[in-house]
Formats: sequence, structure tokens, C-alpha cells
Amino acid sequence: MEPNTWNEACRQALAEIALTHKYLDVIPRNKNRTDLLADASDRLGEFVRSNDRDSSVALGNMVVASHLAINELEARGVVVDWEQLHRLLCKKQHDYGHGNIDNFGLVGVAVRLCDKIARAENLQTKDSNAVSNETILDTYEDIIGYTVIGLMLDADTFRLELELGTDDV
Repeated sequence: MEPNTWNEACRQALAEIALTHKYLDVIPRNKNRTDLLADASDRLGEFVRSNDRDSSVALGNMVVASHLAINELEARGVVVDWEQLHRLLCKKQHDYGHGNIDNFGLVGVAVRLCDKIARAENLQTKDSNAVSNETILDTYEDIIGYTVIGLMLDADTFRLELELGTDDV
């Protein structure tokens, strides 16, 4: 069913990620999650720098990054609360609006996602108490969130209006 609101489109993208995560093992046995996350970031960087952009390559690497983020959360004993994540993304959309993503589209999302992956790599080497601005758990949720935005851009649902007055915002 086609979504009518940003909230519904976001929920559909999250459901797609959750379902594929349940049935998709993106971690080859000979590589660790950190290396695979860095590989996804490298491929996203190549997408950004390319003159011949294939959005399916970017989206595939975004989905891989989100699955690796979910795996990292699970490795830390965190079960992804998809409803809470949906509410968080709707609140952020309310605060940011469409303009910041519209300016650069999928390329901008790829850059932001690369920034989050770099932040995750940096935070993994630090004592979590030494970070005052954003926890590694927040960073992994943001990786999932940017993947949701990428999927919504691809489905042409990102520009839908956010439904206000619900528990989502």
C-alpha cells in the first residue's frame, strides 16, 4: 500500500530494514563488522565522487551499513525498538523538515552516512563516558535513520507531509 504521510513511509522503510535484517546475513565469516562498515563507507564515498552515479549501489551500501549497525547494537545487548526509532525519526523530520535533504538528495545522505560511520569508528576506540555529545548507540541509530531516508528518497516518499498531532512528533 502506498503511504500517504511521511510517518507511514518512514514506518514502511523501517519495516523493510527489519524484515531484511531478520533474513539477511551481511557478515561474511572472514570479516569483522567494523571492516565491513568501513567498506560500505568507502563504496558510498565512491558513489559521491562518481560522475556516473548508480543509486542502487548507494542504497545497497546504505542497507548494509544499517544491518551492520543493528548487529553492533545487538552485540551490545540492545534490542532495536522499531517503534521508538520511528518516533525518533518523525521528531527529527519535524525539526529538520525537507529542505536539508532536498538540497543534496541521495548524495547528501551518502555523505552524512559516511560521517556517521566515521563517528562510529572513532567512538569504538574511546571510552563511552568520555563522549559528551552523542553515544555510539545514538550513532548506530542515526546510521539506520539515514538508510531510512535513502530508501524513502528512492521510493519518492521523502517529500510526503509529516502527520502532526500524533504520538510520533
